[in-house]
Amino acid sequence: DPSCIKLWHGNARDRGSLNETNCSELIESIAKDGGNLVPVIVRRIPGDNLYFELIAGMRRHFAVDHLQRFHPDLLLLAQVVT
Repeated sequence: DPSCIKLWHGNARDRGSLNETNCSELIESIAKDGGNLVPVIVRRIPGDNLYFELIAGMRRHFAVDHLQRFHPDLLLLAQVVT
């Protein structure tokens, strides 16, 4: 669930710069494929069993988060690294 992922402060991409317009091709692609085919990369936050930290895949995270408003059953594919 994208809402269980906190954004890593060292991420190179600014979440505020992402919007439906500049991510439209990715949003359409993920919607057509039924989810993101390339997983986002997350890691567990020490001492926190509820949340993960997003390391890579900010645009994919944004796109799935956006699509879940219309398709709540759509899941975010993620790879957990240590």
